[in-house]
Amino acid sequence: MESVWVIFSVDKEAVFPNFFPVGVYSVKEEAERQIAVLPKGHSYQLFELPIDTFFGEMAKDGRKVESGLGRLMHIHYGVNEEG
Repeated sequence: MESVWVIFSVDKEAVFPNFFPVGVYSVKEEAERQIAVLPKGHSYQLFELPIDTFFGEMAKDGRKVESGLGRLMHIHYGVNEEG
């Protein structure tokens, strides 16, 4: 296994962090099946996270690590979508 599929729930009304993981799957189709039964009216994102790989980004000042999630394979499931 080189990666896992992680479902994040997105709450645009929340203060940072406004998204959080709610499930981790070794097979993309299993994650998509779970998304299909999650409550509608919320946004979800499905990320493919590599295992044994650093995907963060060092800040330009070299003092902290920033999120590199935006560079990874991910799919958005919007509020009005059926999954």
